[in-house]
Amino acid sequence: MRSQSTVLGSNSATGLTLYEYYNHGASEWLKLFKIKNSDWNYGGVAGSLYFIDYQGKGASRIDFVFPQSINANQKPQLKLVGNSSIDILWYTLGSPNNDYYEVYIKTPSYHVGLTFLFRASFADSYIIPQIPAGQNWNWSSSLNPESIQTELGDGNVGIGVTLPKNKLDVNGTIHSKEVKVDMTGWSDFVFKKEYNLPTLEEVEKHIAEKGHLENIPSEKEVLENGINLGEMNAKLLQKIEELTLYMIQMKKENESVKKENIEIKEYLKELKLNIK
Repeated sequence: MRSQSTVLGSNSATGLTLYEYYNHGASEWLKLFKIKNSDWNYGGVAGSLYFIDYQGKGASRIDFVFPQSINANQKPQLKLVGNSSIDILWYTLGSPNNDYYEVYIKTPSYHVGLTFLFRASFADSYIIPQIPAGQNWNWSSSLNPESIQTELGDGNVGIGVTLPKNKLDVNGTIHSKEVKVDMTGWSDFVFKKEYNLPTLEEVEKHIAEKGHLENIPSEKEVLENGINLGEMNAKLLQKIEELTLYMIQMKKENESVKKENIEIKEYLKELKLNIK
């Protein structure tokens, strides 16, 4: 294990600390910072960790911000860039009197090279091997990923997600003025002559047996797997177009019944006149 610290800049209020650490061994705990807990919110630690995995995943960068106090509206923030960035676990440990909290990381179980570049205010920096005294975490990257962003080497991005499986995974609400979804097909096939429109009797039978419309996922499926917006909109449009055809059929049937009623009324009227 080798480590070295260097101060960059001559002004203590604006200078940066560069810390280099190398470990060729098993996973270990590192104590990074002790931050004085205060609601004044003008202290904390901000910086970056440059990380080399020498056994397959290559280089990564982790940007970090630890506020002077941790609460519901102010949590530590991490931006993980690179595949090996998710292998370092981050924790904060509160003090018994809640007058400070400590920041720890747990390194992966292979030899790594870490380079820290950070600026701290109302905080002490250590970056030394040290096992935490207890595990009363008030925040961790694995249990509280809400304030973490991840960019992996395959282009997948996560917001509030440490291991995104898609181009964009979001753990939370997305607010947007507009969402555009590219489609490979649409539901106007319902209006083609060769479309086999189910009878209402068939629809009723499927609902009685399955508890949902045909080709529409059940509540259980939706709760387990979610929905694809484009696909679901197409399926809902298919049902709307089928309803439109049913209504057209019913209108024609109603008009036929009205015509028959008029003819019956005219016949009855003539019959009464003839009887008189």
